[in-house]
Amino acid sequence: MQFNETRPVAGRIVAMLAAVLALATEAHAAEPASMRDGLLVSSNGMALYTFDMDADGESACSGTCAENWPPYAAPRDATASGAFSIIERKDGGRQYAYRGRPLYYWGGDDRPGEAKGEGFQGRWHAVR
Repeated sequence: MQFNETRPVAGRIVAMLAAVLALATEAHAAEPASMRDGLLVSSNGMALYTFDMDADGESACSGTCAENWPPYAAPRDATASGAFSIIERKDGGRQYAYRGRPLYYWGGDDRPGEAKGEGFQGRWHAVR
């Protein structure tokens, strides 16, 4: 019986390539949001909105406003990437911003891809 040394080496090469691809996928998955069907959505597929009363890099939505329009929270270890930045909220939380504008969910959206909050009170806009 002959022992073929190339099989274990080939298996290790395939495993290493798979690990490299997995790391590349994880890095890409770290983006806080992406465009889907012309709408900026978070990783759970829910639409993201901006508020006209916000200043660049600063949220004007707190209290009842933030209950209805939950901020798109950034975890403590999140970092800015491309058009996405992170702002510090007055309540101490961290929130993602897109091109300087803080991002929010609308409590009235029931499922991924909905944008029922578009144009609400003329001040809320789904990011497109």
